[in-house]
Amino acid sequence: ENAHELRNLSYNRDLETEADNHGLKILEQNNISNQGMIDLFELLKKESNGVQVNELISTHPDLDNRIKNVQEYASQHPYKIKPNDSLSIYFNQLNNNWNE
Repeated sequence: ENAHELRNLSYNRDLETEADNHGLKILEQNNISNQGMIDLFELLKKESNGVQVNELISTHPDLDNRIKNVQEYASQHPYKIKPNDSLSIYFNQLNNNWNE
């Protein structure tokens, strides 16, 4: 039964990696920098206060592995980043709401 649970965790990690890769493709299609994804993973890592669950017993890939995955994707799929006025407006609205 425990072996089955560990196998399911591996399946969940694979789905998380697939979701990350899908997100990277969406960013690429829209010429948006993937640095935000790296920044998010770095922030999550920082907020964990150094407590890391061994990937073997986690439903999510290790954050260092997720960062590495984004970096590898970026090196294999270079693209030009284009400014997006709509995204800038949304970001500013969110940022203003957050700071209120």
